[in-house]
Amino acid sequence: MLCIVIYMQRLSKILIVLAAAALPFKYGPIYAWPFVFLILAAAAFKLVSITANKTENEPREFFFGTKVLSFFFLFLAIGSVNNWLIYGISYTTLKAIIIDFLLLGIYAIGFLLVLSYGADPKFRKSVLAGFLAPLVFTPFVFMPDLAKKLNFVSGTNMFEGLQKGEPTSFASIVLIPFIILTVSFMRETDWKRKLFYLFGITLTSSLILWSGVRISWFAACFSALLILIFELKRKKTYRLKFAATTFSLLAAAALVSFIVLSHDAQISILNRVFPQVTEYTYSEEIIKSTSLPKALNKIIQNPKPYLLYQHRDSIWPQATRLLVQNPFGLGLNYHVSSRAILQDGQITKAHNLFLEVGLQGGIGALIIYSFFIWKLVSCIMNARKKNEEWLILSVAFSSLFIIAFVNGVFLINDIFIAALILSLEQIIPVSGNGGGQRNLPKVFLDTNQSSV
Repeated sequence: MLCIVIYMQRLSKILIVLAAAALPFKYGPIYAWPFVFLILAAAAFKLVSITANKTENEPREFFFGTKVLSFFFLFLAIGSVNNWLIYGISYTTLKAIIIDFLLLGIYAIGFLLVLSYGADPKFRKSVLAGFLAPLVFTPFVFMPDLAKKLNFVSGTNMFEGLQKGEPTSFASIVLIPFIILTVSFMRETDWKRKLFYLFGITLTSSLILWSGVRISWFAACFSALLILIFELKRKKTYRLKFAATTFSLLAAAALVSFIVLSHDAQISILNRVFPQVTEYTYSEEIIKSTSLPKALNKIIQNPKPYLLYQHRDSIWPQATRLLVQNPFGLGLNYHVSSRAILQDGQITKAHNLFLEVGLQGGIGALIIYSFFIWKLVSCIMNARKKNEEWLILSVAFSSLFIIAFVNGVFLINDIFIAALILSLEQIIPVSGNGGGQRNLPKVFLDTNQSSV
């Protein structure tokens, strides 16, 4: 019986790691997403192991997560009922709400599964290794035409991979391997491996730039700066030399990441900050006819950036008024039924994580959510070991939080990051030889590892 339990747990862990790697590969209906299948299969194996071993104890973080999610889903349900009472409900709306609830439920299951196994150092490192999966899109930096044929690029030249219509989601996913590689780069002492990591940073930076998501550009710069500051504090000698060398190499990588992109991508990127480059349009004809020197000349003549043409300054007040009017929330599809938040005459969401949560589940969900964020910050601040893994998780959380603040989507693609942070206090050393790992980034090397 014990062998069955161990085998089921091992299979469950492997499937969770694969699910983390499958996060970038979402296209079509949710039942076709590999992530959904892998999480449900992992949950099934976990259930079998629990049934076979009734004495199995879960960590306290697991029960904390269960309680938080239960209350959160309760307030989302109340918001949906409130929406129905105010606006009524059609079959199409009901179907969309059910699908959204099911998807959130699957993410929640993944979150609880990671919490359940989070004390195993090898499992944690394997999950982080799974987050390197978006690197499979890096070759398309050199094959832009193929990327367009495969519909990895939007009509406005924003690389979104398989996150159809969600370049911000793609940029958030790519940001995690960027952070992992940056930590590995700064901690590596061997220059051959260091340059290898720098090459990876350059390609991931190209994808982040190509996504066209300006807040992800800021988050990437913020991540690199945060890691550099932490590493400088950790060093005892040669701090100035380390800072100057590291900053110069990362700046060079950023410049190269822009240069290697196709002409269309370069002009579109400049247009995201200086829309005067293409006369405030995303016209493909104008983009193709505008050379890079011509674009740079326009910027020199009129260097004023314009960052607010997505109207967050008008969207947030509209969302705030709607929340004040509906303190119980309006459910997951509040923006469609209420039609109260408009951008250029089109229905849109709140584009802010706190407003989004409040509008979905009301003040109750907002309180639960804020408490959960506080718990994550507390776990980061009070972690016993501030090692490489802690640095990756801390910076990833900070950067994804920044993106969510202006995008509104949090604890979805980054749900595993939150679970790993919560289980930091539960890490236990497990004996093992740690062999056969010389090709992994240094950040994943550990002498105390168990099997996945």
